[in-house]
This record gives sequence, C-alpha cells and structure tokens, in this order.
Amino acid sequence: MHRLNIFLTVLSMGALVIFDEALISTFLFESDTNGDLALTLSEGLAYLKIMLIGLIPYTISQVYASTLRETEHAVLPMVASIVAVFTNLILNYILIFGNLGFDPMGVEGAAIATVIVQFVAAVLGIIFNITLNKEIKLTIKNIVPEKELIRDILIIGIPSVLMQAIGSVMTFSMNTILKGFGLSALNIFGIYFKLQSFIFMPIFGLNNAMVPIVSYNYGAEVDLQWSVDDETVAKVENGIMILSRVTE
Repeated sequence: MHRLNIFLTVLSMGALVIFDEALISTFLFESDTNGDLALTLSEGLAYLKIMLIGLIPYTISQVYASTLRETEHAVLPMVASIVAVFTNLILNYILIFGNLGFDPMGVEGAAIATVIVQFVAAVLGIIFNITLNKEIKLTIKNIVPEKELIRDILIIGIPSVLMQAIGSVMTFSMNTILKGFGLSALNIFGIYFKLQSFIFMPIFGLNNAMVPIVSYNYGAEVDLQWSVDDETVAKVENGIMILSRVTE
C-alpha cells in the first residue's frame, strides 16, 4: 500500500512538472488592474516547484494518519495536525517576512515552510505508529506490494478518485470559461464555491466519522448492528437541503 501511494504521488508530481505553466496560466488573465502577470506566473512556478518536494512526505503522513484512525487512535493524527499547524505559523513568520535573522523569502518562504511541516507530520505519523499503535506492526520487510491487495484497493478507490476528480475538473473548466468574463466573474464563482463547501462540511464530517468505525470493525471481522433513527436522518437531510437552497 505504501509503495502504491508513493507511485501515484510520483506520477502526480510528473504531471505537475510537465503541465506546471499551463495549469497556473489558467488562473491568470489580462484585466484592468495593475497586476504583473509575468511576475505572478514566475512566483507561482517557484512555489509549485518547492511544493512538489513535500508531496511524498504528505502522502506518507496521510497513510500513517489513516492507519492510526482505523485502529482507534484518532487523537494522535489530531495531535500531529495541531503540531504541524503551529510549526507552519512559526516558520511562515520567520521565512516569509525575514525574522529572527533570516532574509525575507516571500512566496518561496511560504512554500519551504509548508514542505518542512509535511516532513514534520510524516515523522510524527511514523513515530506514533511505531511506539503507540500496538494493533499493526510496521516493518520495512512488510512493505511489499501484493497484487490482490492492490487490486482490492483500486476497486474501492477508483470510484472515489473519479468522484473527487469530477469536482476538480468542473472547477478547472469553470475557471477557464469565466476567465473571459473578467475578475468579477471569477470572484463570484469563488464565493459560491466557498459557500457550497461550507454546506457540505456536515456531510464530510459524517463521512470522516463513519470511515474509521466501519474500517476498524471490518478489519476485526465484527458485524455492525446499526440503529438508525429515520426521523433524525430526515431532519438533517432537509436542513442541509434548505440551507444549500438559501445560499444559492
């Protein structure tokens, strides 16, 4: 599983390296403002190249965080996230603005800070799994790709990947279309997208809460007995639907 994740990460890095300028240029357009497109593109490319380094530790941290959550250690990934957030704040203060004897690095400083944080989160995830996760013993010799396991992961994961990709493709396409209508159109779409994300937060929260429960019991071969209150579920669904309509 680890090798599969790293392979997919490297594949994504290759795509970003090849199409870096084309992807960033999609969000840039001439307008009446005094923005320097060449400078913006240059800063964006510099930021992206540094951020690519952090993709592999990010993947590792996500794998180990998922392993902890699925073995009833959900607090440990939260601790790692809190440490990462505060580390990021401190490094941004130092690197972006040039404090504590460092030269101001601007956008590149923000990217370097984020990459360092990804390594911190990955190291914490590994330490937590080795020292506190008694259910799963992680050793180098066990990190061997298994065809059946990879097949099962792909069967389960591909539909989820496609669902997430549809949203990304839609956003990319809308930005490309609205690019010709000016900055105001893009800003309105951005506001709408943020409101839409806010509406879906409860659904994502329920999903994230259910995944560890189902996966842990499935791995332990325990049959789950659900007690569902249809009236409560209906109220929640109606509330989310009404709220989404009001904000449209």
